[in-house]
Amino acid sequence: MHLVIEHFYNHRVDFIWSLRQQEKVEWFLTFLTELRDVWDEFNIRIYLTSRNYDGIESGGLQLLDNNEIGKISVDGLEVYLGRADWSRILDEMVDYHLSIFGVSGDEKDNQIGVICCGQHDFAKVIEQECIQKSSPKCNFRFYGETF
Repeated sequence: MHLVIEHFYNHRVDFIWSLRQQEKVEWFLTFLTELRDVWDEFNIRIYLTSRNYDGIESGGLQLLDNNEIGKISVDGLEVYLGRADWSRILDEMVDYHLSIFGVSGDEKDNQIGVICCGQHDFAKVIEQECIQKSSPKCNFRFYGETF
């Protein structure tokens, strides 16, 4: 059995975590912030899709009160209320990619890998967005792990 692994250049990672319960953030938050602190191009965005009307706490910090919406920053970590706008996120990835690398004649240089781990329906939404946003100047390669 031969294992073939393509060589790729990884300039930046956007780690986007969508979850319902703010308590789930705590177990992984320290690891993510430590990784971000040692790798300049490791970007983290957390989306809390369920609202606790008594306030949202994560890692013992009071992040949002009842009247706030949108995004806040805690130690440079972006935390959003609501669902991620995947179309906008993928557009931002294309813009960033093209600003750094431009449009290349080599297809491998025009690829952005998207790895999704989550429920099947969730992964299908992201996969469809990747298909719709792909073009010759920037092609999304989707890799899914579903449960």
